[in-house]
Amino acid sequence: MVSKTFKEKMVAGALVTSFLLPVLAFAEESTTTTTTPAARDGKMICSNIESMRTKALGRLTTRVTEIQGKKGDHKTKFEAGRIERHDKLAAFRTTADSTRQERYTKLMAYASTTDQKSAVTTFQTEVERLVTIRKAAIDVAIKTFEDAVFALQTENEAKVTVFGTTIQSDITKIFDDAAASCTAQKTGPEVLAQIKAAMDAKRAARDIDKAAHVPGEQFKALQATRKASVEAAKTAFKAGLDAARVTLEASLNRKTS
Repeated sequence: MVSKTFKEKMVAGALVTSFLLPVLAFAEESTTTTTTPAARDGKMICSNIESMRTKALGRLTTRVTEIQGKKGDHKTKFEAGRIERHDKLAAFRTTADSTRQERYTKLMAYASTTDQKSAVTTFQTEVERLVTIRKAAIDVAIKTFEDAVFALQTENEAKVTVFGTTIQSDITKIFDDAAASCTAQKTGPEVLAQIKAAMDAKRAARDIDKAAHVPGEQFKALQATRKASVEAAKTAFKAGLDAARVTLEASLNRKTS
């Protein structure tokens, strides 16, 4: 199933696991030395900027590929479930159609007069009309839901690609800026703080956007809409069936003169 949800949080986490932690590791290594720690910090971090950039981008590519794979799995699972649900609905309808015909036959056998038999025929015609309306309404609700889910899946797949490209651009700029700071003779801790601040700013902006677009909630809303439409169709059918049954019972119980 859709979704289930679009894993933006996982992609955003790539910023932490892909380049902040390696930078921290270099910083920790530099603090274990006994010779000119500040100078070692700058040398250790700045001399490895390109290496860290390459590793960060490589890990990001791997993470995005993993997320795309999971979304593909969700899509496959939803499609399999969709086919199964359609098969079950078709089987249920076939059984229900057969059961109704059996009841019509019993009602006709119970009817003893021409008027009663006519009433049974009228009842059967009305019920079948109501069934047709109910089936059509439910089919529309299901199709509307499935079409919306497919559109959401396509949208989220595109978002993963765009999101990965955006983070790639963010990482590149952050390391470009870090390299420029190294050239400007900033210390290792200063460069590290600069990278962390840039990452925090990008992550905060993404969190705001992510809070406004939650695919999981969108999917639940689609499910709720489908359920409401199906329940409305069932309620309308029951109301019509009850009315038809009252009319039939009155005809069957009417005394002949």
